[in-house]
Amino acid sequence: MRFSIYLNTGLPGPDDDLDTIDTTTAQAVLADQHGFAGVCIGEHAGGGGDPFLFAAFLAPQIYQAQLVLRLAEPTLRDRIRCARSRATLDLLTRGGCLIGGPAAGSLEGTTLREGDSDEAIIATARDGRALLTHCGTVGETARAWVLYNAAFDRAGHPETTTAFARTWTMARALVYVGDTDASAADEVPWMSAEPARTMIVGGPDTVARAIEEHRAAGIGHLLLSFRFGRLNPALAGRSLRCFIDEVLPRFTHPVQAAESLAASAIAQG
Repeated sequence: MRFSIYLNTGLPGPDDDLDTIDTTTAQAVLADQHGFAGVCIGEHAGGGGDPFLFAAFLAPQIYQAQLVLRLAEPTLRDRIRCARSRATLDLLTRGGCLIGGPAAGSLEGTTLREGDSDEAIIATARDGRALLTHCGTVGETARAWVLYNAAFDRAGHPETTTAFARTWTMARALVYVGDTDASAADEVPWMSAEPARTMIVGGPDTVARAIEEHRAAGIGHLLLSFRFGRLNPALAGRSLRCFIDEVLPRFTHPVQAAESLAASAIAQG
């Protein structure tokens, strides 16, 4: 199971800009230090910070994770300026930044595309690009991945293209990890208001079970958002730290995690 972190570069207002940038940077560095596969910088059509500038700022601070840039609808930006920014970022990162965007109207050269319609999923597979699915239920996401994999196999891409796409096809999910299920529900009660979206909320055991459901359904790479919506930055940071300490080891070091849980249960018993 692979995990990447999605960083929202949206700036809520002048009073929160610096706090947002500091929180986002801290999450990126922490995720990199603890074995996340990718650090994805997201752009939003409604406004926010410049993703290219933020990627250039983060690049020297990321040592292990793959840097990923998710652009909003490219028709909303100046294509010439965008191409220049991409070229500069490519030089600064020595070609180490992956670029993704919407399936409709994606900029030439993007290696990841996002989309949930059957047409967009099949087109992404046919073009040999990795797929990024939006927040959805486990069943919806699993169906999209089956459709994508079947279309990808039919296309007959080279092994290197196939290996890249399998590695970087991701499903987005919003995550909040509390100390317990009860504390998580109290801290983010509004997250349960949209059951159709993938919102993984609860204590470490509940979150781990939800992730295991994804893995059992064939979803092998989750792009996790820990800061979103109205979530307090301090709570977002605590949630990420709890995920790293209590959930991540169950998937990266399952034997050690199981032994630790067993020892804890015996001590409490």
